[in-house]
Amino acid sequence: MPTSVSSTSNLPPAPKADGYTDTDPSLILPQPPATADVPTIESLIAANPDNIADVLASPEAVHAAMKIGDLKLMGLTHGVLNPAGWIRDALEAIHVGMGIPWWGTIMITTACLRLALFPLVVRMQAHNSRMSAIQDQQKVLMEKMTEAKGRGDQQAGQVYAAQLAQLWKEHDVHPVRSLGLPMLQMPLFLAFFFAIRKLVALPVPQLKEGGLAWFTDLTVADPYYILPVTSMALTLAVMQMGADGTGSNKSRQNQHTINVFRVATVLAIPFVAHMASALTFYWTFSNSLTLLQAFILRQKAFKKLFKIKEPPTVPLPPGYKPRPPPTLRDTLKEGKEWFLKRTRDEQERQLKMRMAARKGDKKAVEKSTLQHTEVIRETSASTETTGAPASVMDAVDRSVFQEPAPLQKSTVKRGGRVVDQEKEARVAAARARRARQGR
Repeated sequence: MPTSVSSTSNLPPAPKADGYTDTDPSLILPQPPATADVPTIESLIAANPDNIADVLASPEAVHAAMKIGDLKLMGLTHGVLNPAGWIRDALEAIHVGMGIPWWGTIMITTACLRLALFPLVVRMQAHNSRMSAIQDQQKVLMEKMTEAKGRGDQQAGQVYAAQLAQLWKEHDVHPVRSLGLPMLQMPLFLAFFFAIRKLVALPVPQLKEGGLAWFTDLTVADPYYILPVTSMALTLAVMQMGADGTGSNKSRQNQHTINVFRVATVLAIPFVAHMASALTFYWTFSNSLTLLQAFILRQKAFKKLFKIKEPPTVPLPPGYKPRPPPTLRDTLKEGKEWFLKRTRDEQERQLKMRMAARKGDKKAVEKSTLQHTEVIRETSASTETTGAPASVMDAVDRSVFQEPAPLQKSTVKRGGRVVDQEKEARVAAARARRARQGR
């Protein structure tokens, strides 16, 4: 008969109210060795398999030793196509294999993923350096394309588009290639984020004392708001420096994006402040690695080591003066203008659709008229064979295709009900046309 967790022998006593215990401090290390005095998570669950939630919430589980496979015993299983699950397995392997606390586990796992992506980062750096060299000339061509589109000059727009494509080809660059690294980093960041969130939601018992400094409990939010503020500040710094792999941040659109992020990061602090410290610590450390990586990539010694050549900057056209970076007020103003323009364009599109629908009705009438013409011409041909004069057929044609005069709307009472005479006239005319077609 399984025994309860509280009756398990040789377990370290729970901490007292003042935070101290009467046992050896080595017994409450984040990853103590599994000895007779320090049980494992597996042994605690085996002692009470019917109530795993209480086992994980017990003080003994916080100080128990872990081994590979304990996350599955806790219920954290995953499928083959679950990247967050594989990251959890990697966290467990590093935590158990190296015997380090969970804050160190998060740091080492994050650093290992960054090292795995480093060759792609170097390749993207070489591409972005070439892209940065032609940024100003590219901006000139794109502004000319925008002006030509505003004038409705499609031919000039095509010429500028061809010149821009030729510029990209000569320098072996393309804006889509600059998105390769962010599109790979973002899924990994999200997978790591959800992996840690799942560990916190369980929670894994050792996370309650697996923190550092003022955030010893990784399952609760930072009480001093240091990690949320730092994580948001570093996120803004990554965008400001262009260290996220998007290349140069000189384009006006990217500068507007940075202005939006400046406001968004401030507004996001109250929401991020409610996240567990494990999540905000990972966010802070990941952004710190991104900034460190950007600093290293910009060093001349590093570029020389990895043979990253910076081509000469393409000179600007004569008389061209670059526009100054937009301020937050400029971003709000241009954003309002963009929204109003989109609204006007949508209204014009709806108007054109209604006009096209009306034209479609007119085309149906014209098609029906052409069918009537063919019938009358056939009748005319048969009449010519009988010797009927052409003037008679001309009169018939004019009578058929002559636009009728508009009828005056009038209603009369007939048989105790109101009858629309104009509607009756239209119905009679339609019946007459069908009768002629039948002949």
